[in-house]
Amino acid sequence: MRKWILPVLVLGASVFLVPVGADEEAQKLTATNMAGRNRFLTQKSLKEVLQVMLAVNVDASKQDLAKSIDTFEKQLAGLVKGDAEMGVPAPSAAVAGELAKFAPLWKAYRVQLDATLAGKGDLDALLAANASLLEQAEAAVKAFEAELKTKAGPAISRAMRQRMLSQKMANQIYLIALKKNVDAARQQLQAVSDTFGQVLLGFQNGDAALGLAAAEDPAVRRQLEGVAATWTGFQPLVKKGLEGGNFSADELAQVAAGSTRLLTESNTVCTLLEAAAKGK
Repeated sequence: MRKWILPVLVLGASVFLVPVGADEEAQKLTATNMAGRNRFLTQKSLKEVLQVMLAVNVDASKQDLAKSIDTFEKQLAGLVKGDAEMGVPAPSAAVAGELAKFAPLWKAYRVQLDATLAGKGDLDALLAANASLLEQAEAAVKAFEAELKTKAGPAISRAMRQRMLSQKMANQIYLIALKKNVDAARQQLQAVSDTFGQVLLGFQNGDAALGLAAAEDPAVRRQLEGVAATWTGFQPLVKKGLEGGNFSADELAQVAAGSTRLLTESNTVCTLLEAAAKGK
């Protein structure tokens, strides 16, 4: 009988199964996906603290933020040292060099998160700390991706990044609602939403410029249809952010719910692609 182990779960509906004795490439895929999950947690955690500032699902947002922080720290520790239970190997020297840069950046971000939750934060400082953390998370993911040999690597890379973009879109909408750096937030929202939509279509129909072939697996195609349906429902909120930005409390709650659904559904696409790459 084949034995299985379970690494850390980020989303309640997501399970990443790794067989004991998995080959090196499968372990590298697991580690790369985990690094990608930490990347989207940089944006998910910011979303949750901005929701507290905007009085959106305050208690739930605080609880979700605590989980995001805990998961980020546990996953980072696993990636830095390697963790058999998580299914990730010890990193190469190149990857370890990128992971080592996280400690001061994460500490600075945690200080700003805690201060903001205590009502003593500086939003500019919070956003600057988050931007630095995201930049390093991007560098770490690229270092992991550079060591992948699977032909599915480019598609998995695109799919992983969609998760982060789903959260970054919500953050730009929230900044617009807060009347903070509005012009820059609208530019970011336009760029991020354009990219998310283009990549989604690339997975569905193929896009040579993006290096994406149309998904053929029926399960992946069905999941992409779910992402597309949620994306269609989310786009009016994006449009309002780009054109107006005076959001009602109900609309802000829709941003919270819609971006979470986009994340969950995009994460499932990653799960399916990763499983296919591992031959499951």
